[in-house]
Amino acid sequence: MLHVVRPVDGGIELRSRFWLGWNVDLQTHEPVRVIPDDAKIDGEVAKRLGLHNIKEMTNLAQILPSLYAENKDKF
Repeated sequence: MLHVVRPVDGGIELRSRFWLGWNVDLQTHEPVRVIPDDAKIDGEVAKRLGLHNIKEMTNLAQILPSLYAENKDKF
Protein backbone atom coordinates (compact mmCIF):
# COMPACT_ATOMS: atom_id res chain seq x y z
CA MET A 1 0.00 0.00 0.00
CA LEU A 2 1.15 3.51 -0.73
CA HIS A 3 -0.41 6.83 0.22
CA VAL A 4 0.49 9.79 -1.99
CA VAL A 5 -0.32 13.25 -0.61
CA ARG A 6 -0.15 16.50 -2.56
CA PRO A 7 -1.22 20.04 -1.78
CA VAL A 8 -4.34 21.40 -3.48
CA ASP A 9 -6.30 24.60 -3.04
CA GLY A 10 -7.81 24.53 0.45
CA GLY A 11 -5.91 21.49 1.74
CA ILE A 12 -4.42 18.26 0.48
CA GLU A 13 -5.34 15.39 -1.79
CA LEU A 14 -4.65 11.83 -0.64
CA ARG A 15 -4.45 8.97 -3.13
CA SER A 16 -3.95 5.38 -2.02
CA ARG A 17 -2.54 2.60 -4.16
CA PHE A 18 -2.57 -1.12 -3.42
CA TRP A 19 -0.39 -3.79 -5.00
CA LEU A 20 -2.00 -7.07 -4.01
CA GLY A 21 0.46 -9.94 -4.22
CA TRP A 22 3.47 -7.68 -4.74
CA ASN A 23 6.03 -5.95 -2.55
CA VAL A 24 9.04 -3.70 -3.14
CA ASP A 25 12.59 -4.91 -2.55
CA LEU A 26 14.05 -2.35 -0.15
CA GLN A 27 17.55 -2.80 -1.59
CA THR A 28 16.79 -2.52 -5.30
CA HIS A 29 13.42 -0.72 -5.12
CA GLU A 30 12.14 -3.22 -7.70
CA PRO A 31 8.72 -4.88 -7.51
CA VAL A 32 8.78 -8.46 -6.22
CA ARG A 33 5.93 -10.93 -6.56
CA VAL A 34 5.24 -12.41 -3.11
CA ILE A 35 2.57 -14.94 -4.05
CA PRO A 36 2.94 -18.04 -6.26
CA ASP A 37 2.81 -17.41 -10.02
CA ASP A 38 -0.41 -19.43 -10.34
CA ALA A 39 -2.16 -17.57 -7.49
CA LYS A 40 -4.79 -15.00 -8.37
CA ILE A 41 -6.25 -12.19 -6.30
CA ASP A 42 -10.03 -12.40 -6.08
CA GLY A 43 -11.64 -9.27 -7.52
CA GLU A 44 -14.01 -9.19 -4.55
CA VAL A 45 -11.03 -8.84 -2.19
CA ALA A 46 -9.78 -5.83 -4.13
CA LYS A 47 -13.26 -4.28 -4.19
CA ARG A 48 -13.69 -4.70 -0.42
CA LEU A 49 -10.26 -3.21 0.23
CA GLY A 50 -11.18 -0.16 -1.84
CA LEU A 51 -14.51 0.25 -0.02
CA HIS A 52 -12.78 -0.12 3.34
CA ASN A 53 -10.31 2.59 2.34
CA ILE A 54 -13.11 5.00 1.40
CA LYS A 55 -14.86 4.36 4.72
CA GLU A 56 -11.64 4.77 6.71
CA MET A 57 -10.66 8.03 5.01
CA THR A 58 -14.19 9.42 5.39
CA ASN A 59 -14.06 8.70 9.12
CA LEU A 60 -10.61 10.24 9.44
CA ALA A 61 -11.76 13.35 7.57
CA GLN A 62 -14.41 13.79 10.24
CA ILE A 63 -12.11 13.51 13.27
CA LEU A 64 -8.63 14.62 12.21
CA PRO A 65 -9.28 18.37 11.87
CA SER A 66 -10.43 18.68 15.49
CA LEU A 67 -7.65 16.39 16.75
CA TYR A 68 -5.10 18.51 14.93
CA ALA A 69 -6.57 21.74 16.31
CA GLU A 70 -6.43 20.35 19.85
CA ASN A 71 -2.87 19.02 19.62
CA LYS A 72 -0.94 21.09 17.07
CA ASP A 73 0.98 23.08 19.70
CA LYS A 74 1.84 20.10 21.91
CA PHE A 75 4.76 18.75 19.90
